[in-house]
Amino acid sequence: HKDKHFQRAFDKFKEVYSEKDKTFKGKAVRYACKYLIRIGLGDPQIVADFLYEYSDRLNKVQVADYLAMGDQTDTFHTEVRSCYMEKIDLSQIDFAKAFRIFVSNSGFHVGGLEAQRLNRMSECFADVYLRDNPDCEIHDTYGADALAQSLLFIHTVKFNKANDPKSGGPRLPSV
Repeated sequence: HKDKHFQRAFDKFKEVYSEKDKTFKGKAVRYACKYLIRIGLGDPQIVADFLYEYSDRLNKVQVADYLAMGDQTDTFHTEVRSCYMEKIDLSQIDFAKAFRIFVSNSGFHVGGLEAQRLNRMSECFADVYLRDNPDCEIHDTYGADALAQSLLFIHTVKFNKANDPKSGGPRLPSV
């Protein structure tokens, strides 16, 4: 039953994603999730299940954008984020490698998110990492989040094509 509706939501994603209007196209994942909500499948767990199960076929930046929507007062998106994060396992992986897996291989891609949304995803990583590695050297979410944000900054600087000296970008010091 749920699979049939997930396929229809994915079809909605494809329909919107094929639009020529970039503003409309950029919200294809949102439209797919709104479809699920409109037909009565708006439980945060169901929406998270859809995003996770179809993550290999959805636009990964849009998935990250949807997961990072809403602040602490937005209980729906907070619960969707939480349900999605429960599906990610970073057990027995060192912090830096776990962070790379989280930002690039967990069904979403955080590149291009605005600062507040990046912060929400960084906090999610900290929570998931500490949940899965309770005996690690980092003992609180604040420390894990601060380290994750530092890694995100380094990753962004290192892989941003605008920073490539060969492309006219600034020459950055070696790390």
